[in-house]
Amino acid sequence: MKTRNYMTMVLFIMFNSVIFGSGALFTLYLAETATTIAFGIAASAIVGIVGGYFLARRVTPRLRKQYWHRQDEAPKAVWR
Repeated sequence: MKTRNYMTMVLFIMFNSVIFGSGALFTLYLAETATTIAFGIAASAIVGIVGGYFLARRVTPRLRKQYWHRQDEAPKAVWR
């Protein structure tokens, strides 16, 4: 496999766990019935898988680039 695929898999695992964990905590905090909890956790799992995949595919090429900006201009601060 290519390095890009390995990086995508690692990033997918990280993004998926963060999205699913925050969705599960949000569901457990707000839900009152067992069916609402079951639906919320299932929905957060699906959103975590789909969102993690798209975020990983979007971030991976940027991690492999040496320069994220044009070489003739100075890098901008993160907080701008």
